[in-house]
Amino acid sequence: MSRYVPVEDRAYGDEVRAENRGRVVERERQAVDRYLEERCQDILTGQCSNTLSEHRIDQLFAAVKEGVSGNKLKIRHNYLVHRLQQAAREHNLDLPNQQRMLVLHGESAPATPAGFEELATSHGWVDGFWDDIENPLSRDGFDTEKLDAGRLLFSCIVFGGVHSRKKLELLVDAIPKGVWHLEELTWMDVETSTGLWRWFPDPVSTLLLQRWYKTYGVGHWPRANNTDAPRLIFHFLKFLNRLPEAETRPKVVFRKLIDASATRDATWLEGVFHHIQHTHGAIVSLPKEAWARLLTRQVAFQAHEIERYEGANPATALRPLTGRCDSDAFAGVGAIQAVLRQATRISEAGERDKTYQHLTAIAEDDSWAPIVRVLARWTAHLRRFGGQQKRLVISSIQRYLTTIANPLVSLLATTDDLNALGEDEWQELYDRLCSGASCRKRRADRAVVAGWFHEFLVEQFGMPEVEIEGATTNGETDANLLTPAEYVRAQSMLEHSDASTRLIKIQKLVLMLGFRCGLRRTEVQKILIKDVQGLMAPVSKRPELFTRGNKFAGQKSSSGTRRLPLWALLTKVELNQLADWYQYRLKEPNTTGSDLLFCAPQRGRELIPQRELFTPIQEAMRMASGTPSLRFHHLRHACVTLTGLRLFERRPGELMQEKWARDDSGNMAMPLEIWRCLTGGEICLRLPTGQQSGPLPEISYGFWPYWLATRPRARLCKAMPT
Repeated sequence: MSRYVPVEDRAYGDEVRAENRGRVVERERQAVDRYLEERCQDILTGQCSNTLSEHRIDQLFAAVKEGVSGNKLKIRHNYLVHRLQQAAREHNLDLPNQQRMLVLHGESAPATPAGFEELATSHGWVDGFWDDIENPLSRDGFDTEKLDAGRLLFSCIVFGGVHSRKKLELLVDAIPKGVWHLEELTWMDVETSTGLWRWFPDPVSTLLLQRWYKTYGVGHWPRANNTDAPRLIFHFLKFLNRLPEAETRPKVVFRKLIDASATRDATWLEGVFHHIQHTHGAIVSLPKEAWARLLTRQVAFQAHEIERYEGANPATALRPLTGRCDSDAFAGVGAIQAVLRQATRISEAGERDKTYQHLTAIAEDDSWAPIVRVLARWTAHLRRFGGQQKRLVISSIQRYLTTIANPLVSLLATTDDLNALGEDEWQELYDRLCSGASCRKRRADRAVVAGWFHEFLVEQFGMPEVEIEGATTNGETDANLLTPAEYVRAQSMLEHSDASTRLIKIQKLVLMLGFRCGLRRTEVQKILIKDVQGLMAPVSKRPELFTRGNKFAGQKSSSGTRRLPLWALLTKVELNQLADWYQYRLKEPNTTGSDLLFCAPQRGRELIPQRELFTPIQEAMRMASGTPSLRFHHLRHACVTLTGLRLFERRPGELMQEKWARDDSGNMAMPLEIWRCLTGGEICLRLPTGQQSGPLPEISYGFWPYWLATRPRARLCKAMPT
């Protein structure tokens, strides 16, 4: 229990706790500083060797963290990483790569007592804003340009929902680049360190942006002293004469405005939107091409362009992907590691090229298995071109190689032609690679490094692109979706394909379950007859689908076992189609409940090859959308995005607009009846994704929250004169 108690000038418990946490952080950082000054003066002053051994760095971390645990250990570790990186930059040192400790933080409270205290003040500021809009005040003695800029930023916070200072700074940098318009949609693309943030301004901010561009032109923004966001807003409120006498510091006004606006929004927005508004780079935005397909129901490219993309040539003529497999593949990995170990003992300037040559020699040696030669080529590439950071030390390359080399070799040691592996085989390979890790941390590490490795294969050898979940350090997702109109088109294309009647029915049902229920390809491929409940004639009013591990494949995680309400997710026509197939399968000879729901005739215990089942589906999806990179996994994104729109509605059609839900013939392709069946927004959205814990599904797979968060805010906006 804290020994500090609230007094009159410190009235809130959250403020007291914040002050206590600050004292702890400062105390632990001072302990690290004292140790560095006493024992590591040579590092701080740059008088040590340019390349420190990994052993010394490990000893340094062990000594600094000795005797502490929990949050204090994390504070000391991260601060030591900061100090060493600072010394490396100042004195051009080559230090072994040390990463910061990352922990899962609980979400901050959407509203605090301090925020509610500022609401009354912010209401006065908003009243002044509208007074100036309706009856403009005289601007004599004020810088008109700064006033207009401050008014625009004020609107972005109060009406536009930008409740993060970092986001507002990025928005300021993006304003001179202009906005995008498509039918009734307006947005601004903002580049962040974690990907693209697509901000959809509210009606008031949209009109103020239009006024700004009309008055000052695109590409212009005040660039002078005292023109940062807090000072511009302070300048505007001072002009309105709405600042209390005590408000003399811009950052105080700015902080109070953000807190008050966030508190107000938290009273009528779902908690997930509070998280998105406050978190810098919370999710990945849907590409503007996907928005265009959703709004216009037009394809992105012509069919011949998609075919040309499919047949893309590799980026290099070097293809060490075939060869004998009679050598010890693990010995080949050992040979690569021996070259790297030798490189750590040499510091001469020209040795980087020699290391590259040794690794290239292994890659060109036909006596090694193809996977060994590809790993050697990738390692040489990291040595010369630096991987993701453009500058890698040997220890980093060794760590990346160790993360995936042996598991990959164990899976591909007997494969004598890597060219024969298609998208499905690579997908299954990386799923097995990641699932074989001993813990969640190592699984995430494998996914990240495997993503870098396969990116190299795609660029250098023309391998097919695959989806590796978690294959980025920031959780970035390959955002895309199949629209309702495109779903109907793809179903029609499958109907008129040259496949057998049985396979066409299966492919249409698989596409349906992916689009409506968000199933992964392995989940839909291994469904057993007994996993479907309530489809026996007469069909139950509430049939369900169980997804769970079986003898054909396990689950991606424990939360992957779930019950999906088919009665709510499928249309009546689709439910009848699934029921007809279910009853047909039961009538086939020698069929039991433990057989596969989707299989070839009389082969209920054999999976349909992924190439035969999913490749035609993906081709139909790409032709229907004109998007050559669309994959079956994007049906999962479509399910969460489109279903989420309906689950967060207060009434049918409020968010999932009717024209978005119709096909090319004007028929309803995304019925709104789910609104009457399921309620609960975020909770119910976890059903199709199987994410009972961890990242919210709308952050992992849904790409509408940035747009959705602005919709209810339109109620706050008065009719604004143009």
